Amino acid sequence: MSTNSNLENLEKEADQLEREAKIKSSQGEYSKAIDLLKKAKTINQKLGFQGKINMIEKKIQQTQNLIEYQKSSNTEYTPTFQQINEKRITSISSSPAQKTYSKSSTESSIDPEKQKERELIKSAEEALDRGNKCIQEKDFIAAKRCYEESIEIFRNIGGWERQVQILEKELDNIDDYAEQHKKASKPTKSTHETKSYPSSMNMGISSTRTSQNINTYTDIKEKSSPLSSEERRRKEIRERTEERIRQAEEARKRQQRMSKRQKIVSEKKQRALETRMKMEEKKQNEEKLIKEAEKFLEQAKNQVDNKQFDDAKGLYRMAIKKFKELGWFSQVDNLYDEVKNLEQYKLDHFKKQREEEERRKKQRDAFQKRIQDVKLEKEKEEKRRLEQIRSLSPDEKKKLEKARLLLDKAEKEEGLGKTKRAIGRYNLILDLYNSLPKDKINLSNDIVKIKKTISDLESKI
Repeated sequence: MSTNSNLENLEKEADQLEREAKIKSSQGEYSKAIDLLKKAKTINQKLGFQGKINMIEKKIQQTQNLIEYQKSSNTEYTPTFQQINEKRITSISSSPAQKTYSKSSTESSIDPEKQKERELIKSAEEALDRGNKCIQEKDFIAAKRCYEESIEIFRNIGGWERQVQILEKELDNIDDYAEQHKKASKPTKSTHETKSYPSSMNMGISSTRTSQNINTYTDIKEKSSPLSSEERRRKEIRERTEERIRQAEEARKRQQRMSKRQKIVSEKKQRALETRMKMEEKKQNEEKLIKEAEKFLEQAKNQVDNKQFDDAKGLYRMAIKKFKELGWFSQVDNLYDEVKNLEQYKLDHFKKQREEEERRKKQRDAFQKRIQDVKLEKEKEEKRRLEQIRSLSPDEKKKLEKARLLLDKAEKEEGLGKTKRAIGRYNLILDLYNSLPKDKINLSNDIVKIKKTISDLESKI
């Protein structure tokens, strides 16, 4: 349980470091962000999360590219769009994405990634130029395609979110341009003569001037052909009706744009939610696999301690299967090596067992031999004693028998704690032994033993 807790704490620490690095990167503190990412990478290396290590390395490289890009960039992008009037008509005063790159006069080589980015920016600018030209030529469909192409390029480059927002706003305005152009070019019948109004816009360059021309033209026409009160009333009703229709149409289009954006936002949120759920599910599955693998490893270790090497090998293989599912192949390699080592452990164990059995057998044989030798020695001693006793005279045999009886009594009294009486009997036994002829019977060992017993008893008094 402590091992699992440590792993979870390390994983949480690594995630926290990645989040802090993201915050530092958004604040422009790229060096601190790289330091935090390197710490997170070190923790994931300890955990063996190779997938996360690769992702963190990519983040570090991207942050380093941002530092290089920040050094090489002289100016930030300046939006080229500005509001002209209350009708959301905008003008494009110059091609967007005007970023300048400082180059040293002695520069001998260009970074391939920067060169590629410059080419993409150039393509985006060319697409915008084509779109502006299409707007001036009243080809609004082609203009939208060009703007969409430019937006897509800026999105792919990355780091141009503000520019993309401006272009998306201008893309929405193209529909308004088309609608205004359609209304301005629509013929109006008056006194059975058809007159076409001039365009209400000149696409971001002279839209205000064109609007003023329309009003001037209308004033001149009204002055040149005075209307009756009934005609003026019908004209006012018609204008109010057209204004309501125009406002309703604009509201509908705004609602459509809002609905479209809401749908996009909703889809993004749904995708993000699904991604989070998948990540959470993946994390839970990884935690489950880790616990199972650790359980098998613990059981395998116990089996090794118990010298059950075959059972340990099976448990190691089950742990290997779990680590393969996790993608921890370095751990898998280590366990394969451990399985190979088990065979050597097994052979060493059997060898030690055989050596121990042989050693014990030798000890038993040596012990049995000693017992046999002692037994033979006793038998020889007894046989020799009997021969010596047979050579004694009857009186000498009686003395020897009396000494044996006194020895039995002395040993009993010694056991009962009657030390002085036991000492007296031992002394009588010595006198009897000394009275026997030494050339007929050898009692030297018995005499030495009795003297030692007397000395031990006297030390206790």
